[in-house]
Amino acid sequence: MPPDVALTSEQCKAFVAAVRYFVAHPDPRCLPLFVGVVGPGTGLGMYEEISLVLWSHDRRQVTACLRVGLEGSDTEKYRCCWWAADIDAWELAGLVRPLVDHPDVDVQEAALAFLELAPKAAEPLIGPSDLNKNDESSHLA
Repeated sequence: MPPDVALTSEQCKAFVAAVRYFVAHPDPRCLPLFVGVVGPGTGLGMYEEISLVLWSHDRRQVTACLRVGLEGSDTEKYRCCWWAADIDAWELAGLVRPLVDHPDVDVQEAALAFLELAPKAAEPLIGPSDLNKNDESSHLA
């Protein structure tokens, strides 16, 4: 997506309409699109709109998508750290922890924030194979 300052009014309206649609009609196929659409110029307003979509979907599906995003672009890593904290996806700590040493300071800070917010129960490293296991909460909404 272009930076927020480059979006036309029509593009913003279309994006918000897509968000509203997928909040009202959850479809996990939209998750990679919304997580992957963030770019260096994506501002807090769009981040919040995307958060609405994530909150309206099944937690396991969102967590799986965030896991992929944590291996994406620097902007995706940064945003996925925050979204993971937003949904209490502490099981992603094993993937977030190495980002503390990431060359991008924004990614470092987001990873540190995630880890500081994580409860002590999330302290043991959890490997990627453990992330596919079911957890007790299935839906964020």
